[in-house]
Amino acid sequence: SVLAYLSTILSGAGYRTGRYLSPTLFSYREKIQVDGEKINKESLAAHVTAIAEATRDMQEKNAGTPTIFEVETVLAFLYFKEKKCDIVVLETGMGGLLDATNIIETTVLEVLASISMDHMEFLGDTLGKIAEQKAGIIKPHTSVVSAKQEPEEKPLTLEEVRAVLAEKSRSGHTEEVRELLAKHGADKLSEIDPAEYAALLAEAEVL
Repeated sequence: SVLAYLSTILSGAGYRTGRYLSPTLFSYREKIQVDGEKINKESLAAHVTAIAEATRDMQEKNAGTPTIFEVETVLAFLYFKEKKCDIVVLETGMGGLLDATNIIETTVLEVLASISMDHMEFLGDTLGKIAEQKAGIIKPHTSVVSAKQEPEEKPLTLEEVRAVLAEKSRSGHTEEVRELLAKHGADKLSEIDPAEYAALLAEAEVL
């Protein structure tokens, strides 16, 4: 992963490097590492105990309850502080803008990997909306590196669909076009949901 490459390079260059990642493969403790070594059991227990006490205090004051990811992020920060890390490589949990890791204000570099249609129920239903969430980690006066991103396809317009169906009608498929419109629940193209334009055109192409 990008995180593994960067943290290994930094450790090899002599920096004490923390890394926070998910998911893990063999052990929960892999989530939090310093120079490739997992958080030790003693530190894990001590910091979780401190976080549990802070969480109870929050609940007593009706200040809410942190999520599991927020607890794990605090745990990582406490361990990195204990180990006096020179630099830390963080992997966001989901998105970026509202991610728990985005509380950091001392960022020197943000890296955006390939952006795709994932976690759409939380991040948005288009690449543009998801990219906006991902780019939320970018801070002023920092450097940004991004993978080459795929351009977002523009939604079909009514005029584009109308032109294709008109051409099909002119080529002798008037009745088939009418049946196709009826299949999609409308007598007129303007009555069809734009979300169905792509499916409508795909079916029209085989007439």
